[in-house]
Amino acid sequence: TANRHAHILLIDKIVERERVQLASTRTMEAMKNEGNALFQQQRFAEAVHVYTSVLNKLQESGTIDERLETAVRLNRAWARIQMPNGESGEATLAEAEQDCSRVIAKDASCVKAFYRRALARERRGLWKLAMEDALAVKRLEPGNPSIAPLLERLHRHSQEENDLTSRLQQSTISSAAHTNSSSRNALAVEAEDAWEALQAAEVNLRMVYKSSKKSSMARRKPKSSQISKGDILQKTDDVWESLRREEITTVAKAFPRSKKKALT
Repeated sequence: TANRHAHILLIDKIVERERVQLASTRTMEAMKNEGNALFQQQRFAEAVHVYTSVLNKLQESGTIDERLETAVRLNRAWARIQMPNGESGEATLAEAEQDCSRVIAKDASCVKAFYRRALARERRGLWKLAMEDALAVKRLEPGNPSIAPLLERLHRHSQEENDLTSRLQQSTISSAAHTNSSSRNALAVEAEDAWEALQAAEVNLRMVYKSSKKSSMARRKPKSSQISKGDILQKTDDVWESLRREEITTVAKAFPRSKKKALT
């Protein structure tokens, strides 16, 4: 008798729990329908709020209803995608993408999840990822009438992005070429100035040498105090050698690329 009584109590608890879960499920279904009605009125932000409440109740009650959860997540993602640009931002679209990804993780054949995630990614500018989802829709449901326009848009977006990247690369190359040309011109001017300075130094050296020679011949001094011709020539050679090294250094600085090419 005691065992029978305990068994009856257990059955009553199970029935009560199922009754509560059923009532809770009906409540959440009603809430989902309320969200759908708001969606139909294009009150997308309010619909998102209601759908979020349904998911929260599902989690709090511990009720496992994958069918209801999938429907609510897809509807919430769709409402977020439909929100105008002024009401939705990057975070909103990322949340829509996340809802779709959660559904796909449980059901990899859900066409709605792939299609809506493709739309969310398109609005985020993730053309390649959106293209992958669109191709998944085409594979799962080849006759879907919405997929052709989506693929066409994504292809156009990708082409525009590639064209923009190409133009940016060309602009960078042109800018670098202009900079190199300006640098070469500046080095050429510097080399020309250095060459003129060397020529002026050469003329000045000749004048100094002639003046020193005449002065030494005119003066009559003891042999020990006179500067010999050999000393003058040696100093002259030293100056010429210094000028020659300076000229080589200047030319090397002015034309570094030519020098490298010759080495190879």
